[in-house]
Amino acid sequence: MHPLFKTSAAYTIIPVLFIATLISSCATSSLPVSQTIHAAADTVQAAVRAETDDTTYADWVIPERPEQFLRPRSWDLQHQKIWVRFDFPDERVLGYTELLLTSISSSNNALILDAKTMQIESIRDIETSQMLSFTQDSATVHIELPVTYSHSDTLIIGVDYLATPPSRGLYFVNPSGLQEDVPTQVWTLGQPEDNSFWLPTVDHPAERATQETWISVPDHFTTISNGALIDSRVEPGDSLRTDYWRMDLPHAPYLFALAVGEYEVLEKYSSGVTYSYFVEPEFLPYAEIIYRDTEDMMTFFSDYLGIEYPWSTYAQVPVRNFIASGMENTTASFYFDAIQITRQQALDIEFQDLIAHELIHQWIGNLVTCKDWANLPVNEGFATYFETLYRNHRNGFDEAQWKSMQDREAYFTEAMQFRRPIITNRYHVPEDMYDRHTYEKKGLVLRMLHHQVGDVHWRGAVRQFINANLYEAVDWRDVKSAFEQETGRNLDTFFEQWLLSPGHPEIEVATWYENNEGYVRVEQIQDLQRQPVFDLELDIHYFDENGANHIRTVKLTTADSTYVFDDASGKLGELVVDPDRFVLASYTENLSIADLISRLAHPSITLRHEAIAALSDRTLDMEHTVPQLVEAFQFEISPHIRLALFSLLEPYLGEQHRSFIHGLTHENESNFSVRIRAAQKSAALFGVRDNDYLQRLADDDPSYYVAGYLESLFQKAE
Repeated sequence: MHPLFKTSAAYTIIPVLFIATLISSCATSSLPVSQTIHAAADTVQAAVRAETDDTTYADWVIPERPEQFLRPRSWDLQHQKIWVRFDFPDERVLGYTELLLTSISSSNNALILDAKTMQIESIRDIETSQMLSFTQDSATVHIELPVTYSHSDTLIIGVDYLATPPSRGLYFVNPSGLQEDVPTQVWTLGQPEDNSFWLPTVDHPAERATQETWISVPDHFTTISNGALIDSRVEPGDSLRTDYWRMDLPHAPYLFALAVGEYEVLEKYSSGVTYSYFVEPEFLPYAEIIYRDTEDMMTFFSDYLGIEYPWSTYAQVPVRNFIASGMENTTASFYFDAIQITRQQALDIEFQDLIAHELIHQWIGNLVTCKDWANLPVNEGFATYFETLYRNHRNGFDEAQWKSMQDREAYFTEAMQFRRPIITNRYHVPEDMYDRHTYEKKGLVLRMLHHQVGDVHWRGAVRQFINANLYEAVDWRDVKSAFEQETGRNLDTFFEQWLLSPGHPEIEVATWYENNEGYVRVEQIQDLQRQPVFDLELDIHYFDENGANHIRTVKLTTADSTYVFDDASGKLGELVVDPDRFVLASYTENLSIADLISRLAHPSITLRHEAIAALSDRTLDMEHTVPQLVEAFQFEISPHIRLALFSLLEPYLGEQHRSFIHGLTHENESNFSVRIRAAQKSAALFGVRDNDYLQRLADDDPSYYVAGYLESLFQKAE
């Protein structure tokens, strides 16, 4: 799943009248994070702080939460048949389901189903037609069996039920049809254990079953479910059309899904997979733009993993009022409706990371699934890192590095509030696991592991992990085992400190030169009462007298170490520790303004961005430093860094910089946010009326967002 806190404004269609507010709030990130998401994150962090009475440390806390254990399974769900129709006015599900189960206990005379807040009408044994006695609480149904079942014995039961989901599991959108411009829809989101709000099942992540689903709806609705649509008909005497969907390969019950709405669909068939791109009718002309790169992602992931896409169909469906940005239901990813964009909007925004995240889950998450919620980071960490790997494939190394830097900043921001082990069964509810530790931190730990073991071993271990666990539930030990077998290395320390311990290294770096030698001191300064001294492999980069780049990898096993480099020629270049920040550590360096300006020419996009962030805390010299920054902007190839540089320069730009500002048009500046900032600065310096630059932008700029900003600006000037 891609929770809403991971959704940046790059995943948000911004109303044009709010463009000015959003741009003025932007600091150095390429697109500002929405205020809604910030508020949600603040609420989560405040709740975490409230969980501990520890006032010794005022900076961050280790959450105090109870240990949780999932209910032991005594039955194995093999297959589930589901019949549903909907009472739209009362927002109810009228359902019947049959479950085929196998005993995994030597003596079974009872069965527990998850069935939250629903009304069970009757339960019967399908093979004997005998009605079964049951008791029910708010979360489960306890069924008494008339005979004792031995290991491997099978049982088929049928359950008539009525569900009124309390905004969990299944959601109605505009069920009365009275809201203008809001389509009527029904959709589900099962993760973590919410499908049992609308469907009696065994709602356990380690469970797996095949599935058949019959959905009865008025004829103007389209339905989507797992697997393939086999049949669609109106039964005699029924006013509704019933669609029959079949899923022939087993998957976890939290991945069971359905959606109902008025959709158009673009279908394509390629390399044995049927692709279905669902959109609301007005977006049909843009369906291929909305879901662009899907087929390339499919090819890339299949080749990278050495495993073809494991299912035969793949649907993508936008739904209204979605409580996440995406959900990887098997064969059918659901997205929030903001993914639907026009051709003009697609010039400025895309949903590449989101689409990649949900698609890679079809392998890691659906084909191989975490066995409990403590191991949710196994699913989500891989999906988050594969966003980065696809960026590297599709957009190049710098874009992948930029994504990793954004992930680092997201995790470090959360770590200022709380730090926990990535793998933990301490939570109040499973939803507590949806945080930056599960997603960004775990993804960055995998990136670090990838760098340490090398690409060949990395790919081999990932392939071995998946192949050894097809259609199985896994935990972090299975990942560790695959990497140890592939590399022949003992990874106890790596997994202990990064997955099972809280926090991260905080590193202070000092470099100096004396007596024909260069020195690098690396000191771990994190709070060692609550975090370990980390064993690290650090790359130290330097240039020799001929300008050739060299890398020396050092092993850091103590809190304080110094490394010496020969400088007999006196031409040893700058010594830089881990310039691409492969190690998940925060770095502190005491650099002068001149040093930071020099860093703006460094090949590492991460170091260039860090230099800009450090310069933003300094007072800059108008005569010397500002011209250097303007020059750096003009030579900078990354649109993200150019935005950061322009943001840094903006307070220092005056009328003497007219030609620089007014030269920023879509012909020579690809980042629309830079052009908006330039327009904002031009309006402040030279006014709006009779401003030729603003008029040129209004006439020629293709950006939807530039047009929206200028429209707002011109309206205010009237």
